[in-house]
Amino acid sequence: MNASLLAVLNDAERRLVAQTERAELDVLDEDAAIELEARIRRARNKYVGQYRRAASARVAEHGGRGGARPENQRAGTLAAGARRQAKKDSRG
Repeated sequence: MNASLLAVLNDAERRLVAQTERAELDVLDEDAAIELEARIRRARNKYVGQYRRAASARVAEHGGRGGARPENQRAGTLAAGARRQAKKDSRG
């Protein structure tokens, strides 16, 4: 994961990302891997939902999606990072 995304994560989010590293995944049994995948998906859904709700609320305020986009940069970055981690985890 790139440094700019790690910089915007809080401690709990950084720990979740660290648990997706190859060495960490290798020691998980099946139940632990399923639980980790569920936590990653919940985090992804949380950030994607927050991003979409915030973005849609700003559209009316700014008169269009283009004007609302810059204010939603952090949420978009978190959502994209969560999607990449979920994709990485599902590939094993």
